Amino acid sequence: MNPSETSWHYADGDEQKGPVPFEQIQREVGTGQLPSHTLVWSEGMPNWLPYRDVAAANLPSPIADTPGSSTLPQGHAPHTQDRLLIPATLKRVSFLKLLFVSLGAIALMCTAMGIMVLGSGILTPTGPSSGSAWVWPTVIIFFIAGIGVLIWAVVLSMIILYRSWLMIQAWGVSTTPGIAVGLQFIPFFNLYWAFRAYYFWAKDYNRVIQSDPRFQSAPRANEGAFLTYCICGIASISFNIMSNIDGMELLGLLDGAIRLVSLVVAIIMFIQLCSAINFFVDARDRDAVGRG
Repeated sequence: MNPSETSWHYADGDEQKGPVPFEQIQREVGTGQLPSHTLVWSEGMPNWLPYRDVAAANLPSPIADTPGSSTLPQGHAPHTQDRLLIPATLKRVSFLKLLFVSLGAIALMCTAMGIMVLGSGILTPTGPSSGSAWVWPTVIIFFIAGIGVLIWAVVLSMIILYRSWLMIQAWGVSTTPGIAVGLQFIPFFNLYWAFRAYYFWAKDYNRVIQSDPRFQSAPRANEGAFLTYCICGIASISFNIMSNIDGMELLGLLDGAIRLVSLVVAIIMFIQLCSAINFFVDARDRDAVGRG
């Protein structure tokens, strides 16, 4: 079965569409118009299968413009000859921007707490002075500003996560950008979903760059760092809860140590996410120039 000579059907919501060339489905998945779990079917297939499973099964290449290369080698990514299926909407990201915004949020929060402690006279034996009426309005202003900047930092981190999944959609990966980001905001469930959103991304990304010789110079994701970050999230919550039980107060100190490890690993993780995204953007642009 050669996809270049076979018409394919796919499910779009409750509607069945097709027949279309397999390359069209690849292109729409690569640009994010279709999720990678879109069900596809062609004559000769006993059942409908998710696109990502069909792509991962190393079916014959949907491109027929290269004689003698109708099949993909084991583990090879589904891409057109001399063309990278990296979405045109993928944009560069900046880790330094995320870092400075995050540090800004921390600085504003710390300033609010410092003014509250010092200005209210909590640390002085005589208590607050007569001129301390300005303290709480100032604390509130800095606190609200800190919350605003913190939200900005979260938005930037979710943009990075979204683009990291968007760039590898054409290679049959385990989730979509929207789902990867959206399920991060469900309390408690997000402790599990962090493994799917971050650790599984590292595994899928490493598989993608190993499958295409044009990605040989791509920065590799440290799967151990991504896994450690996810484990730290669960461990921190667990130790924080148990530290409130009588006789287990020392677990609070362990929780603090885990949070520090999580912070360090998060920095490593987002540096690698940003490096991978920017590499793919540059690779796409070089590919476009070469074909232009």
